[in-house]
Amino acid sequence: MNIGLLGQNVGLALCNAFYIGEKTPEDELLVPFGIFFTENETNMVPFEANSQAEAIEMGRNVIAHNEEHWSGWCYGREGLVNLEDGSKHDAFIFEAKLKDMSKPLILIQLFEYPFRLSGKLIVNMPSELNNVFVQNRGLFVNSLHDGARSHKQGGPSWEKWEQLV
Repeated sequence: MNIGLLGQNVGLALCNAFYIGEKTPEDELLVPFGIFFTENETNMVPFEANSQAEAIEMGRNVIAHNEEHWSGWCYGREGLVNLEDGSKHDAFIFEAKLKDMSKPLILIQLFEYPFRLSGKLIVNMPSELNNVFVQNRGLFVNSLHDGARSHKQGGPSWEKWEQLV
């Protein structure tokens, strides 16, 4: 399992969402997007539609019909998450999966307006990855930061976000 490749593309997805979130007015939502990748190629695809629900459905369909052609994929969107106190909070929600994983890794980053990240990145890891991540945590984290810094527009801003990731 190529944890470095997964980390690199998760970092790219995080930075893409954070960069767009910082540039987008509060009343506009992040267009859901996918990143499809191999060891030698990365393809970022926005899922634009008339509504957020249609865009999310489009993204899920594209992933389902194309994931066998790639080593892995990341999917990012904006949404609301339920907090323990019963309130809802704005969040970027990411899923990431390598071909040899049965379930995706899920990451959630809370944010607020004026745009700023709030709290640490929340990671929900499938149990099959626990040992792999424990043994390769440093590789994953370093690759994540490298992937984020590789984002053409957002990479230079990563420094202000990375302490929360």
